[in-house]
Amino acid sequence: MMRYWFSLLLVVLAGCSSSPRPEAFVAPGVAMSLPSPRSAAPFSRQQLLLANAKGKQYQLLTALEAQRDGITLVGLMPTGARLFKVRYDAQGIHSERLAALPESALPPVSQVLSDVMLCYWPLQAWLPHLPAGWQLQDEGDRRLLRDPAGQLVTEVHYRNWQGLREPESLTQHRFGYRLQLENLAP
Repeated sequence: MMRYWFSLLLVVLAGCSSSPRPEAFVAPGVAMSLPSPRSAAPFSRQQLLLANAKGKQYQLLTALEAQRDGITLVGLMPTGARLFKVRYDAQGIHSERLAALPESALPPVSQVLSDVMLCYWPLQAWLPHLPAGWQLQDEGDRRLLRDPAGQLVTEVHYRNWQGLREPESLTQHRFGYRLQLENLAP
């Protein structure tokens, strides 16, 4: 997932781009629209993302800020060099690539935003956007996305961090990647 996630960011950020109607894939060939970027309470996080995909591991530092007018995600190399900036607001998704990276390194930006939003946005914000027959449920310290046959597609694990329910990992079974999220000191 990490390679997929990292590849997605690089591909989308291969220059400046804008997408007015954001969609992401929950499984190959199954698209859904993203919830409003204003659906979550305002927050900010600095995280170390460890991604595992197809036997490879990647690291990425991120700064995530959700405000009333939208969400901004900035990616940095572990050395601190800025890689990209993505903004999702009422006008759509806007992204810029700030460092030269191979195009195969990141998945599409809408997929990255989908993963981030799946972790943080409330269930009620997601439910109207799910494909027909799909289910999204919170069960204790997990959030589970299932297809119409009941098969687990995406799984988010949470932990308590400074009194908040924070995502610890996201596993995307259909695309074969796993993200480990580690919050950095506030």
